[in-house]
Amino acid sequence: MTHTALTALAPAEAEEEIVRSKRQVEEWTGAPVGFFSYPDGRYDERIRAMLVKHEFSAACATGRALNWGAVDRFALKRIPCESERLSRFAFRVAGRV
Repeated sequence: MTHTALTALAPAEAEEEIVRSKRQVEEWTGAPVGFFSYPDGRYDERIRAMLVKHEFSAACATGRALNWGAVDRFALKRIPCESERLSRFAFRVAGRV
């Protein structure tokens, strides 16, 4: 909700951020939310456990990389794409760049 690094918050505050953000996105989209993106890419085992508790399937951390082989589904790498053209992003998603 506030995009504060969850590891900097008290446990109750971090959990509230997680729950409220999930609820808000579900209201906006009308669809269940199963994935999470850690604010600032920061997480620890306490935050990971909260995501499991609230039935998330996976989460993105940071790290400019693709995910290959056996990876922790709650520590997925990501490729920033805010300033990329859609065609370049499509190539990245397809693993061609």
